[in-house]
Amino acid sequence: MRRARIRITGVVMAATLSGATLAACAPSSEDEGSEATGQTSAASPTVEIDQNFDLDELVEAAQAEGKKLTVYDSTGAVEDIAANFEKKYGIETEGIKSDAPDTVEKMIREAQADNVTVDVAVISDIASIVNELFPQEVATNWIPPDLADTIPQKNPLVAVVSPSVFVYNNETYPDECPISNIWELTEDEWQGNFAMGDPLNEPDLTDWFSELTIRGADDLEGAYASQYDETLETSEENAAWEWIKRLGENQPKIFADEETLVASVGVRGQDDPPIGLMSVAKFRDLEDKDYALEICEVSPWVGYAYPKSIVMATGTEAPNSAKLWIHYMMTAEGIEPQVSDGKISGNSDVPLAADDPSGVSEYLEDLLVFGTDTAQANGQIRPDMQDFWRLSYSG
Repeated sequence: MRRARIRITGVVMAATLSGATLAACAPSSEDEGSEATGQTSAASPTVEIDQNFDLDELVEAAQAEGKKLTVYDSTGAVEDIAANFEKKYGIETEGIKSDAPDTVEKMIREAQADNVTVDVAVISDIASIVNELFPQEVATNWIPPDLADTIPQKNPLVAVVSPSVFVYNNETYPDECPISNIWELTEDEWQGNFAMGDPLNEPDLTDWFSELTIRGADDLEGAYASQYDETLETSEENAAWEWIKRLGENQPKIFADEETLVASVGVRGQDDPPIGLMSVAKFRDLEDKDYALEICEVSPWVGYAYPKSIVMATGTEAPNSAKLWIHYMMTAEGIEPQVSDGKISGNSDVPLAADDPSGVSEYLEDLLVFGTDTAQANGQIRPDMQDFWRLSYSG
């Protein structure tokens, strides 16, 4: 299949000797200067750089704190990473799964009450980090100095990039995905039969819509012309807004939890299962739950990939343990439980998993990849985007 490709500002696909790895371009020279001095403009997140860094000294200082470390992340893998970290360093650690909006709200409330219990957080909602947590000095951006050269996105620090992809039931459709272009999801044939999360509650979906309007409009316009052999006519600002409107009007199935969403697509024996949009991490259920799932090869993208940043609470009582956790997460050993689910380390030296069940590594060039450069814009446009979706979906 011939796919349209987007030129992504701030993000590139790079191949390393150890395998295909997703990397984003380093900050601009202005950002680099800010990081070197530890100072930022009002529009930039807080950056902290240790000038004299020694990993052994950090380990010793963290162990001497004698404090339990509490880490929040939106993936259940945080529990495994916490157990591995505790075993390696002897620091009591609890990993708690929490959705990004809940984590952001909790960190803000704790900072206001001067009662910090969330020491470190891995958050997919970059817009809230840049627009709320950093300006209010709720969270601090810390970069492991010895790994800085292989971490492309530092401002804020991206720990992992998480792909979400269009999927289909390959038992019902054994030859290929029943659609080849995402505009087909706006047609009558797929009315009410596209499964997705709730853009009003999941920031990565709302930001995906925003990224489409910022980065993807030209490709969506081209995909429309390719599919229908005519030029798109729209009263909206661009083709992305038009696609979002039509998708909402076509009444997709909205799921509050991804487990149910995945089951709606992948359960065997269905005559008319929906196309779905889900995290590649859910492919780990293929064997245990006997789902029939495969990535849908559609134009102009098979899905999107969004960054998750890792921050430490400014008021943590265990700052050295928090820094050590961040360092650990940026290594192949630390991030392994997430990389094995098809996610991509923010450290370009960490290879992709060789046995990822989703096979997303074959489609890296066919993902719409978010950069951190649009985080502020995504946050500013979010209320309008949610209103636009609400009106489209209810209309």
